[in-house]
Amino acid sequence: YGLLIVTLGAVAWLHLMNPIRLTTADLGRHIQNGEIILTEFSIPENNYYSYTYPEAPFICHHWGAGVIFYAMWKVSGFSGLSWFYGVLLLMAIALFAWKSKINRSMSLILLLTVAALPLLASRPEVRPEGLTTLFLGALFFILVRFREGGCSAKWLWLIPVIQLVWVNVHLLFFMGIFVTSVFLIDALLVHGRGTEAKKIFLILICSVLVSLVNPFGIDGFLQPLRIFDEDGYQIAENMSLLFMLQRLPDNPIYPYFTLFLLTSLDRKSTRLNSSHQIIS
Repeated sequence: YGLLIVTLGAVAWLHLMNPIRLTTADLGRHIQNGEIILTEFSIPENNYYSYTYPEAPFICHHWGAGVIFYAMWKVSGFSGLSWFYGVLLLMAIALFAWKSKINRSMSLILLLTVAALPLLASRPEVRPEGLTTLFLGALFFILVRFREGGCSAKWLWLIPVIQLVWVNVHLLFFMGIFVTSVFLIDALLVHGRGTEAKKIFLILICSVLVSLVNPFGIDGFLQPLRIFDEDGYQIAENMSLLFMLQRLPDNPIYPYFTLFLLTSLDRKSTRLNSSHQIIS
């Protein structure tokens, strides 16, 4: 398996490493945000880059990512920034793969990891969402390890720390709260109101509280609920999979994602049925 893992890493690297295209990505804006924050010690709170409506209020929920990207670019240029982002995504993949024990089959884990690479590679630009991918992997790793008894409860305190950083780098910080809630429900179903559930509940409360520690306070925390309120037109990346299949029928990534999703759901259903049969 060692050779397979090395080969998988090489294949993943080829998928994830792409040239930076400033004309089609948002990286220039993030780097500029980072420069403004570090030189003027202020976070843009209006539609700074708009020519027609610059005075519109704007919650820059990804300000921390701008600081990180600007610092990396300042130190190592665009090449170093690309390497940094590629390593970041590889770390995220490794965390998910490490803890995805599907029937203890390493071959299946490697296969599914390879199958997921085109989905990650469909958005290869340096974006704050890469940090979300890494943080999701880290939370999943910690919570699964705790659930399996592979680590003590003290490791759970890394989750609020991650959440504190996450809320200041990307809008999808609420996924951390969601994932922790799922594991809390699992603990309640398996152990009732036992020690495990109480510990995860405490971590969940702390994660919610630290999510309020951002430059915009409660408005920044609630921004995910308001992100669609003021859109004057439909934004492609915010649309559903069904919409994208109809809108861009020639783009192969959406049928591929549909097939991948259906296959995963079918396998999950098969495993659940097997579990019910064993219990019966």
